[in-house]
Formats: sequence, C-alpha cells, structure tokens
Amino acid sequence: MNWQKTLHLRLTAQYDRLARRKKTKQTEDTLGWSHHAYFFVGRPHPDYGTSVTLFDHPLDGAAPWAVAPFDTGGLVHGKIATRTNLSEEERRDLIEHWSRSDTTYTIEFEGWVEDAFDDADGYVIGMEPSTHLVPQIDPTANDDYSWTWEGRLSALGYESRPMEPTAVILSDGRQKQFYEWLRAERVIPLEELAEYMSWVGGLITEEANPVAAAQDILCVGRASE
Repeated sequence: MNWQKTLHLRLTAQYDRLARRKKTKQTEDTLGWSHHAYFFVGRPHPDYGTSVTLFDHPLDGAAPWAVAPFDTGGLVHGKIATRTNLSEEERRDLIEHWSRSDTTYTIEFEGWVEDAFDDADGYVIGMEPSTHLVPQIDPTANDDYSWTWEGRLSALGYESRPMEPTAVILSDGRQKQFYEWLRAERVIPLEELAEYMSWVGGLITEEANPVAAAQDILCVGRASE
C-alpha cells in the first residue's frame, strides 16, 4: 500500500482498509487480538520520517483503544530483552498487565517521564531513559522501541473520526504528490473533493525533516501543560 493511500485512510478513519503486515498479523494472532491500527504515543519515530501525522487523544467512547509502555510485537516475539528469560505466555501476560484502556495511563506516563529523563523533552526527542516503567525491561539493553509507548485502536471503519488529526507534516514535495493521487484515484466524490482538500490543506505543512518538526510541536505542547 502506498503512503498516499495509508495517509488518506488514517485521516478518514478507514482503519479496516489499512494493510495488515505479516508480522503484525502474527502478533495479533499470538495475543488473540483482532486487527488494530497502531500509533506512537507522544513522540514521532525516526524510522517513519517521511511523513508524520499528529492526532489528539481518542474521543471518549468513540472507539476501543489501549496503550502500552513498549512495542507489543517486539515484546511478545522476544525482540525486547527482559531481565530474566520469559516464556511466550509470560510475555503475553506482561502485555495484558501493562496495557491501559483509559486516560489514567497519563499519570503513569508523566510520572515515568519525570523519573527517567533529565529534561522534560527527553522522551519526545529520543534520549535514552535511565529507567523503564516496567521492571522486567532494561532500556539500556534494548533500542527505543522497548520504551516508546504504543497506542492501538480497533481497525474498524468508523462513521466519524474517533481521533482528530491536528497536523500532517510531509517531506518536501509530498503535498503535491498527495493531491495528484487524490485526483487520479478518485477516492473522494468529485463534489466533495474541494472541501476535503481544503481541510487536509489546513493540516499539511512540508518540512525537510518531518520528525524534527513534529518534535518541536510536541515539545512546545509539553511546555504549555
């Protein structure tokens, strides 16, 4: 699936039409989950740096969602090292124990950020934390997927957006490519296209480094809290 279609489906909450990667399906089957869409919580990841979309928190009651303080796929498949060897069942139990499905997770999150980073922006910009919220995980023995919080949302087709996008940051030249794709693929009825493009255009900025630009937005947001 090309990046234009992925962006469009996420912006329009057609999560059920997103491509399901083989590894993601393996993870969800192992955990007994249905198909989900996944998000990084509170920071953009440099591995996905050609475009970054920022969303508000899910609206109350709008969709089933959860967060966890690590990459769930990495943990269940043993790519995240734990202090002692854990069986697959124990890893599944750890994911269930540390998954949160209400906004009280922000208390744990902010408390950990304060304890683990010298600077309040350290989490956003990818500094290595001094400690992990989960005692079984040593952040110094793992990469940043082990401590970057993950959000997951049931991959359904929603009539209205359960999360509102607040910014779409594209690398230089991609806004034109996205508009050309929209016109060529006709994914929006012609009579609605101008309104949709105007809405998307109000979200999009182009930057040489979308990740750095998103970090700036998030760091300013943290400073104002």
